[in-house]
Amino acid sequence: ICNELEDRTLHFNNLYEGLVRFSIGLAKKIFIADTMGYVADQIFVADVSTIPQLWAWVGCITYSLQIYYDFSAYSDMAIGLGRIFNFYFLENFNFPYSAASIKEFWRRWHISLSSWLRDYLYIPLGGNRISPARTLVNQFIVFLLCGLWHGAAWNFIAWGIWHGLGLLSEKFTGSYIARLPRILAHAYMLLFVMVGWVIFRAPDLSYAVNYLKIMFMGNISYDMFSFLPAWEHCITISNGLFMLLGMVLSWPISLFSFKTLQNKVTGIVVLVLLFAGAYSFAMTSTFSPFIYFRF
Repeated sequence: ICNELEDRTLHFNNLYEGLVRFSIGLAKKIFIADTMGYVADQIFVADVSTIPQLWAWVGCITYSLQIYYDFSAYSDMAIGLGRIFNFYFLENFNFPYSAASIKEFWRRWHISLSSWLRDYLYIPLGGNRISPARTLVNQFIVFLLCGLWHGAAWNFIAWGIWHGLGLLSEKFTGSYIARLPRILAHAYMLLFVMVGWVIFRAPDLSYAVNYLKIMFMGNISYDMFSFLPAWEHCITISNGLFMLLGMVLSWPISLFSFKTLQNKVTGIVVLVLLFAGAYSFAMTSTFSPFIYFRF
């Protein structure tokens, strides 16, 4: 940090890489996070008893994409701005939805928070240098406090407990999970995390429980494919395309990596297109603050 503070020279490579990274973050926020958030908000504010099963899954998927792209976009923009001024910030996300276990998910998701919890809570509590039983208790305490850190509400506490219990269960089932085909292990992780996001997003714990019941057991008042006129504006081709794009870009596909933008000509074209497109899109939509500004 001291060297970065002393070196105030403008470096073209850092300026270029910072602007590209910032523009990518801006595009992720405007195009994917805000679009997915618009759909998820329409569903999660509805009376839970009126939500058909298919729409419950749509709300879960869109919120899972919203929170990832919203927060990773915020991190991209911060990293990009820092790079412009010659500061090198650590990566905060490493394609967490491509993980094959809950433990791996937390190594890839919100890395700064995970590292802080490990260094300032888990290790001071004894880490894994103590008895196996105490180690399990320490992990549970850490994630209970992680949930409470997000807010003094029962659904945040339940979300922390959910992930704590998931990590504890992997202590006993990890060897079996490791032997699964990666696609099945990935499906298990993704389902677990998405259930957690429902708990996290729901206005209260009771709503979350009823919402999850509809997701997995259906809604006796509506068939699975019921179409509610109130959500007609959510079903658009562009929303569907952005959802598909969000799913694809959540995987570490080399074609979309930052390394492909090392060619300055290609990168500048991408920079201009992303920034102009995101700016124009933002000017025609309502203001949508970053989710993590609340935490």
